[in-house]
Parts: sequence; C-alpha cells; structure tokens
Amino acid sequence: MEKFNENQMREFGKAVAPAIEAIQNAKKRFEITGIATFNIADDWMDAYGNGLGDWTLTKKFDGKYRIEKKEIKLLFDEEEA
Repeated sequence: MEKFNENQMREFGKAVAPAIEAIQNAKKRFEITGIATFNIADDWMDAYGNGLGDWTLTKKFDGKYRIEKKEIKLLFDEEEA
C-alpha cells in the first residue's frame, strides 16, 4: 500500500480510536501506570511495558493468546564485573 493520504488517515483514526480508548480504560481499571506498548502486525501482536512488570501478552501466528513472564539473568557475575 502506498502512503496514506489525509482522508485515509482520518478514516483509519476513526476506526482505531475506540480500541485506543478501550486500552486506556483498561489501564485505568487495573491501575497500570507508565507505558504499555503494543506491536500489531498482520498475524501477531504483543503488549508489554514498564506498567505491566515483567509480563508480556502475545498473540502468536496460530491465533492463540499467551501471557509470558520475562526471565532476567545477569550477563556478568559480580566477580566478573
């Protein structure tokens, strides 16, 4: 698809505005502060952010939603640093 023109962007904005409002309302309802980031592609999506702790919501290529908790490991031991 070529770049959006102004009319297409207006129509796209009108179509996605209810979803944005729903996300903002969910953040308020669950008292999530800070950033929640959503990446949405043609056949997958993920949501993460500092307000969600170490959790990620993912919809994979199979269409199933998953919640995943990120495991963080130190690159160097204190002795190596």
